[in-house]
Amino acid sequence: MAEKKTEKNPLAQMFGAFLRKERNKMELSSVVMAGKLELSDAMLRMIESGNANLQPAKTFLIIQACTKSTIQFNMLSQLLVGIQYVQSLMDDGQKPSDAFADLAGHDFNFETLHRKVHHFFQLGDSSAELKEFINDHASEYIGEFLKSNYYQITVKDDKFIKTLKDNLVDVRTLSLDLILEFIRAMGMHPPMHINGIAEKWEETNQDRITDVIGIYRYPSLIISEENLRIFSHPYLKSDKFTSVQYIFVDTKESPAALKKTYLEKLKELHKISDKTIEIIEPKVQMKVASNTSFQEEIDSILLGNMGDHDEEFDAFWVFRMSSDNRIGFLGVKEKRRDQIINLKYGEMQEKCARFEKLWDKLPTSKK
Repeated sequence: MAEKKTEKNPLAQMFGAFLRKERNKMELSSVVMAGKLELSDAMLRMIESGNANLQPAKTFLIIQACTKSTIQFNMLSQLLVGIQYVQSLMDDGQKPSDAFADLAGHDFNFETLHRKVHHFFQLGDSSAELKEFINDHASEYIGEFLKSNYYQITVKDDKFIKTLKDNLVDVRTLSLDLILEFIRAMGMHPPMHINGIAEKWEETNQDRITDVIGIYRYPSLIISEENLRIFSHPYLKSDKFTSVQYIFVDTKESPAALKKTYLEKLKELHKISDKTIEIIEPKVQMKVASNTSFQEEIDSILLGNMGDHDEEFDAFWVFRMSSDNRIGFLGVKEKRRDQIINLKYGEMQEKCARFEKLWDKLPTSKK
């Protein structure tokens, strides 16, 4: 059964909007949908408006009813339990925003969701902006939470995690304990790197890099004499290197024109032969996302968590290593170009998944 409440649970509001959108996709009346969930029509409408919470016992009925979506059992179960957890804190007197933040502090999946909707609590309780945000955006985030793989990192889906696990089997147990303590300590390490640390790392590890992805607000962040004098991108010449995929946002130039300029500058600045350029050229892929319809996806990728606040950046890039590990960064704010943020592993995985979805939506660049 569902519970009535006075103050709206933010997770329940977002899930209710998602459920309503799913019902509309299937062109079902509230009466029919309520029957599938073994609820009264009135109770379903309360749930869809965020005024009541569904119990986890309804998990399988929800999955069976939402035939237009592939909802994962584990993610739906986690969400419904999360709704109950937030509600229990609210019942004890916590504000909805504090209760949701508490939940996010205990679990990466909810931390990821919380980052996406943090400004939810800045909107008025009955404002048109709040209603629009819940219906048009928050409900979509809930859908991603329930249907996507990248909210949950598993050994099965991640080659690097599997490699890590396989290698740890032969580590002595005392050494393993010391390694775990080191990992925990590094998790508290400040994310910011300055004074050329990232540049030195890239130069030292260039032979281990197998592919690169990146999204940049301005082409000049990559395709400029200033940048290419510092970064020669030598990994492009390696037989092990497969591809570089760049997305540029604020530009009127075509992907083909940007690629041409990029290769010409590399050739000129680093005396690369025509034959080598011919080898590099097929590895370089560029796309442009100047259409405002992609703005929300771009902003979510370029948003960095600084611990006590979120901050917008101008660039996101990730190196895949020969070990299958991926190393991700945010950075290059125009007013302080030496600021680079090294991403947490889970945060990097989520942003990579968003990048891949955006890349697939954009038209293929032409030669």
